Amino acid sequence: MKYKINEFLKSNNVCIISTNEPYSASVFYVYDENNEALLFISSPKSRHIKLNEISSVAVYSTNPIKGVSIQGVLLKASETQKSLYLSVYKQARFAIKHEIYALKLKYLKYTDNTLMLPKKTELYYE
Repeated sequence: MKYKINEFLKSNNVCIISTNEPYSASVFYVYDENNEALLFISSPKSRHIKLNEISSVAVYSTNPIKGVSIQGVLLKASETQKSLYLSVYKQARFAIKHEIYALKLKYLKYTDNTLMLPKKTELYYE
């Protein structure tokens, strides 16, 4: 099942980050499979960065419905992760006042309506 989840995360590129207060933001991401993290760019002054050490994220697609709900720890991306993100989003090099972040996965719940499973798949990460 982890293979299906990794493929789903790699096949999408937009996630919705939510904060502890009622606030969400959509960002383009790259899935760092080696480090089990979502990489994205944002301003250090944005609400979803300032308010969170632990963030929640949703990634989904429709027809059929598939998606993940994620909880993770928000970190600054390593140099290797920055290179990975910039290899996909080359134009992000020009976002001078922005930083690349890594949301390290801690918990994930996967839904795939094509599997007809009686319950959701849950994963806990170290």
